[in-house]
Amino acid sequence: MSEYEQLETSEDDLGTAQPVPLQAVEKTNRILMVLVDGSEFANKAFLKAINAKRPEDTLYICNAVRLFDTIYLDSDPDLAQEYMKRLEEGGKALCQYYVEECKKRKEPNCHQVIITSDYPKEEILKFAQEKGVDTIYVGPRGLNKVQRILLGSFSQYIISHASCDVVLVK
Repeated sequence: MSEYEQLETSEDDLGTAQPVPLQAVEKTNRILMVLVDGSEFANKAFLKAINAKRPEDTLYICNAVRLFDTIYLDSDPDLAQEYMKRLEEGGKALCQYYVEECKKRKEPNCHQVIITSDYPKEEILKFAQEKGVDTIYVGPRGLNKVQRILLGSFSQYIISHASCDVVLVK
């Protein structure tokens, strides 16, 4: 069967099943999302996303701040609040850097998104679902085996649970 045929069939005048050609349906105004964390892999994911983006597409540049990281600072609420503020500022600065890269490339419709949550994996997917994201670009975090066991693979979770296409960039 050729790549232009699908499994469905239609019947000709004699009742013989015939392959039905696939209709190429290219969505205009795609919605793309790239997850950035300052790593080399995230930078590669951004480059892959920006190269795939067309001028009419929207690109969300997303950084996630995990509130769970402040659990160790519960004994000093002021320190925890300052720590979270710095994490959020760092995430905003990182996303803004990528938005500026979009502007340098004359790419419109690039937006920064900061997700602050105890469970950023779930919130990222919720955001993607709400915005109708077509493709998420993500790089592996580069965790060692122990970290992966304790924290779980972020990219693996996104790949396994996203309702849209996911591109893992290495």
